Amino acid sequence: GNYINIDNNLTFPENSIFLDFYKELSIGFAYHLRINMISERYDYNYEYGITKTLKDFYNVSLFVSQKFKANSSVFVEINNFLDSYYETFHGFPQNGLNFKVGINLIF
Repeated sequence: GNYINIDNNLTFPENSIFLDFYKELSIGFAYHLRINMISERYDYNYEYGITKTLKDFYNVSLFVSQKFKANSSVFVEINNFLDSYYETFHGFPQNGLNFKVGINLIF
């Protein structure tokens, strides 16, 4: 299989790639385009004593921010931009398309 076996019940994907494209402009605007690619892997279900195959997935996120002063900024983050269904552990699906909006203040 396409995995690395750490012990009999714990496995990690053989291939995991994280790309982060970042740009900050002089006007205080910045963005991150993040792409996370995880290959097929296996998860041991302790309740039933079986190993389940978890499919590979891509997760694309976009984060933008605008500084107002040296100590404050607003941001918008869009996670799972492609609205992909995936599980990091068997039986625990991750959120579909979701977003955050906020203010950062540094004191």
